[in-house]
Amino acid sequence: MTEPTTVSRKDKPQKSALSQALVRVCSQWPALWPQWKQREFRPVAVGIGTRMREWIKLHPETDVTGKDIKRVMAFVMSRRRYHRQVTAGATRFGLDGQPAGTVTEQEAEWARKQIDVITEKRARASAARED
Repeated sequence: MTEPTTVSRKDKPQKSALSQALVRVCSQWPALWPQWKQREFRPVAVGIGTRMREWIKLHPETDVTGKDIKRVMAFVMSRRRYHRQVTAGATRFGLDGQPAGTVTEQEAEWARKQIDVITEKRARASAARED
């Protein structure tokens, strides 16, 4: 029988902040990740975070912040599922949901390495929790 997992008080505000940031970012650019509620994130155009920040500078009325963008991009880029989609020749998408380039072999190789890094990091975290 497994022990129930607990979330510390310290973790809850971060998860809430991430959830709120996801809602703001994905509501602002719904065509980018149309299946974000299922945690499906397709490959994005190179430099998309910069484009997002430029857009919010031009639209100060938005409720999306630079911190939201940073938080969401860090979350997406920490997912093995995301990196598994980044294969040579795969389509990248822009803010409007339209194709915005393709993944190069070098980018695909980097993504494969990221999967290993994420897997190792999660294994270390799991081992630390067991101690």
